[in-house]
Amino acid sequence: MLAVRLLPLGLVLLLALQLSAQAKENDLVSPAIATASPGLILGVGERMIFQASWKFFSRAGRINVFADDQAADGEKPVLPVTRTPPRRIRVDVCSDGVIACLYKYHAAGESFFDPVTGQMLYAKYQSNTGSKREDRSITFDLEKRLAHYRDSLVPKRDADIPLPLGDPLDLITCLVTARRWNLQPGDTRDIVVLADKRFYPLRLRALRRESIKAPLGSFDSLLVVPEPIGPATGMFRKGGAMRIWIEDTPRALPLRVEVKVPFGTVTADLVEYQPPLALAETAAGATLRAGD
Repeated sequence: MLAVRLLPLGLVLLLALQLSAQAKENDLVSPAIATASPGLILGVGERMIFQASWKFFSRAGRINVFADDQAADGEKPVLPVTRTPPRRIRVDVCSDGVIACLYKYHAAGESFFDPVTGQMLYAKYQSNTGSKREDRSITFDLEKRLAHYRDSLVPKRDADIPLPLGDPLDLITCLVTARRWNLQPGDTRDIVVLADKRFYPLRLRALRRESIKAPLGSFDSLLVVPEPIGPATGMFRKGGAMRIWIEDTPRALPLRVEVKVPFGTVTADLVEYQPPLALAETAAGATLRAGD
């Protein structure tokens, strides 16, 4: 029975990379949402490590997010010409603790962004769970408003997809970029989230300020809730929900992400934070770790 529940747990860990609201291949999800540019993303050298917990498992998974300006691993993608080198955000997700002994799960992705506008240029995703492997990429042609989706293991899924209005982001980038938007209680922001080869409209709603105790300490925070725009799909259709606590200071760290699904609630807490290299010589350049 436990093994049966561990399988969907791995999918929830993927919420750090993608929206778990999976759609069927024939679902029509192509909203037109006009949003402002997402703006600046993580700084070079900035790193966030999250520890996921589920029910009585305090260590269910590990999520590592890191930004640099390095070239892509493996084959270098053809990227649009930008004014400055594209910013790369790498995300690594794996099962952890006792669960890793029972259910080995690993997924890795890297996304490239225009560091000035924050627009996504290219994304690559790979995962390995036992005998199941995934390897796919998507390249954005912002001038032609097309996304070139490629699945190296299942080529028949390849497609050129019209881009909706707005600037799509993968979910993890959206969550960490939300701290740059200076949301206040009562504010909302409409976004387009990329999941596999589909685009989902979401509205981020800032509810209220709360004091929370997190692994890195006690913080005043802003509670932000993503909501579906239009008919609920996937996890939202099944009563799922998500909550995000963002530090209520100019640093605005994403302290906690909580995902409610039919088999329980998965919580991802920030347990380590490394500031951008540009702050290394300043008082704000100290690395934060749980337990320090």
